[in-house]
Amino acid sequence: ISQTEFTNGLEFLIKHMRNAVKRIIYSYFLHNVNIASTQLLFGLTMLMGGASFGLWKWTEAFEKAEVASSGTVMLAALPIIVGIQLLIAFMAYVIHSVPKQPIHLTQLTNDLIKEM
Repeated sequence: ISQTEFTNGLEFLIKHMRNAVKRIIYSYFLHNVNIASTQLLFGLTMLMGGASFGLWKWTEAFEKAEVASSGTVMLAALPIIVGIQLLIAFMAYVIHSVPKQPIHLTQLTNDLIKEM
């Protein structure tokens, strides 16, 4: 891979991720706040919180050359598991909320009814 191909790919990835984040914020927090908004918010918070707590306790135990207790492991694992479950529920809501009938057919039908 040449330098320009790598740069173009990286630029595309960054812009694509930026647009995806904007779409999620606009769709689920500005225009329409629903259960998917809370699932996304709490899911990301719990996932990041559990991962950071687990990493912090793991490095602390590693520096002391100790084994982490089972309670500490579960305190890190439980928020990660619940966070992943909430993110899966968010994705299921998004997939389920896809329109089942095209807008143009609905408008065409409404226009025909108005003409009658």
